[in-house]
Amino acid sequence: MEDSKDGLEPALKQGSAELNDGYVTVSGSLNEPGFLQCRADFTPPPGFRASTGRSGVAVDPLKIKPGLPPPDDFDAYWDKQKKLLAAIPLNVRITKVKSPVEGVECFDVQADCLGAPMSAYMARPTGAAPKTLPAILLLHGAGVASS
Repeated sequence: MEDSKDGLEPALKQGSAELNDGYVTVSGSLNEPGFLQCRADFTPPPGFRASTGRSGVAVDPLKIKPGLPPPDDFDAYWDKQKKLLAAIPLNVRITKVKSPVEGVECFDVQADCLGAPMSAYMARPTGAAPKTLPAILLLHGAGVASS
């Protein structure tokens, strides 16, 4: 197991732990605002599959400060971009696609955006009632093409 601040090196703490009735307890601390992340690599007995899990917690997230000051035109730039985007009708398209997992529905979601359509995949348990599940949004930083 490894604890780190914001998922970056160097690790704050490294070690190992034994499962006790299928559970392990991990503790950590951070003495400044940020995100404490724990990565656990599970080494199973022969014949079982290894896996890795990650978990994190925010410590004083409202006190996290930017690494650099914003550019002088930061607010003006984003105000302009938001106005340009607001002028484009969403034109949302949701197309059901084959799911690789039984019991999960998958959809290709697209909407008009600046310059190119926004493209995403949405997954949910089959038959889930509206407004009964949390939304989890995962964003790719770069190199992603439209689905």
